[in-house]
Amino acid sequence: MTTCTRNQYNVAKITCLAIMALVLLGVQTGASVAMAQDLIPGLFWNRTNVPLLSDSVFTIPEKSRPLTIKTIHLDSTAYTSRIQERDGLPFITADGSVVRDGYVATNVLPIGTKIRLPTIFGDKIFEVHDRTSSRYSNRVDIWMKDLQTAKRHGVKRNIVVEVVEMGNGKRNWDQWKGRTADLHRIGKYGPAEEPIEQS
Repeated sequence: MTTCTRNQYNVAKITCLAIMALVLLGVQTGASVAMAQDLIPGLFWNRTNVPLLSDSVFTIPEKSRPLTIKTIHLDSTAYTSRIQERDGLPFITADGSVVRDGYVATNVLPIGTKIRLPTIFGDKIFEVHDRTSSRYSNRVDIWMKDLQTAKRHGVKRNIVVEVVEMGNGKRNWDQWKGRTADLHRIGKYGPAEEPIEQS
């Protein structure tokens, strides 16, 4: 948590005082810019970091990092929605979702599981919405928008995968009931939706 202190002066008073200080320092012969740099911050902030009675103190809460509930090691690859890599609906995942940044395919974890790949992507959260070929049992395949990015990612062996929330395996095919035309149009041509919100 970050604690900030703001002095009693309002913005107008601070601005006037700062301008007056600069003018006075500039008039004096030999006054250096370094003197102004030392004087002006003192007008804006309480340099002792101890709140005065007249100061307003406010706290900025920091975003907490989701806890890891399980750690596993998998190979990491990347895939796209090219027809050469997917079936007849390349923009639809195994659970019925439309592909987007932050979605991954794996056969190791339930659909809906949230994971981190800290050695590659830091704190970015990914969600399992797709499945890989049955011959790749020890892999997490990351969906990427274009082939060049996927090729740059390449194959990374035995990386750390942190599970932050276990999925319930629920699929999203119900959203397409009565929308067969939309399913085929979006599934075949995209485009992908916005990136998933990072929590």
